Amino acid sequence: MADPSVLWFEEITQEATPLVGKKSVSLAHMGRIGLRAPRGFALTVRAWGLFLMKTGLGAEIGPYLRGLEPEALKDLDTAQKVGTHISRRIRMTPLPETLSRTLSESYETLCEVCGVANVPVAVRSSGTISRPGLFASFLHISGKTDLEKSVKACWASAYSPRALAMDAQQERGFENCGIGVAICEFVRARTAGVLFTAHPITGNRHKWVIEANWGLGESVVQASVVPDRFTVDVSEQRIESRDIHTKTTQVIPAKAGVEVVPVEPGAQKAASLTDEELWGLVGAAKVVVDSFGGVPQDIEWALSSEASFPQNLFLLQARPMVAYQKGFKNIRKPSRKTQGDHIADLMIERLFG
Repeated sequence: MADPSVLWFEEITQEATPLVGKKSVSLAHMGRIGLRAPRGFALTVRAWGLFLMKTGLGAEIGPYLRGLEPEALKDLDTAQKVGTHISRRIRMTPLPETLSRTLSESYETLCEVCGVANVPVAVRSSGTISRPGLFASFLHISGKTDLEKSVKACWASAYSPRALAMDAQQERGFENCGIGVAICEFVRARTAGVLFTAHPITGNRHKWVIEANWGLGESVVQASVVPDRFTVDVSEQRIESRDIHTKTTQVIPAKAGVEVVPVEPGAQKAASLTDEELWGLVGAAKVVVDSFGGVPQDIEWALSSEASFPQNLFLLQARPMVAYQKGFKNIRKPSRKTQGDHIADLMIERLFG
């Protein structure tokens, strides 16, 4: 019988969200529809539950939270103290032997699949409900020891101060939010970013917006730089606008984890995507949109530095555009904001709203 704590991406279907979380389902979906996505596996919500049960932390954390005043966690200062205490307990507690062995064996298998000893991986929290920006993820993690630490840190982020405060504000019990962990090969990106398959301001399905920067996509999704911005009219198959900004910093792999470094002067004002790469990305995004019945998508992507186009194009996540679901066909842009400012604000809302 297969271990219920682990599912490989090729085993995961769209119906598996309650078991592995949305991020793992998204990664699995990319591969299933014939697009290139990182290879890997999911630690299931059951693995998280087994950790809490076998270590006794579940019996400790549950009564602790239920013993607080109902309104207490709506105060961020209180949530900070409570979340810090719980997170520290999770991070300091060793994995049960059986779970540690399962994680180790799965990682060894992934190393064999990728043909790399101690293959660097991305360790991404995968919640069963959408809570953008609240769960942790870790990039460029190598070796079993650091992998275990990162997995526990992902679990601990379910009890972060902001997550606890949000649950309290929404009157949602902490027990109702399962968290899985997606563990997949790390894509050493030369260029990365986000693609919206409907215009983030108008909702026009024919106008797609692509944002890109050198290095890993974290600089774009966290709005820490002003990225290059391309607007494409997919109905007329033309690039409507290219806004090439001065990109002074990028996120790249460090010896362990990632770091922010300056962009070489000669590349700061250069376009981070060629036209060929742009249209290849648009073509892949069309496949994603079609697979979801035409629903506009918010897609994270990367172009690896370790291969040439198109073999280096990876899709890292796709999810329905939140603004579109809320009906943004007639969103008004404040008069003092430029279109770029407004899209940047939407990017921040996407993560932290």
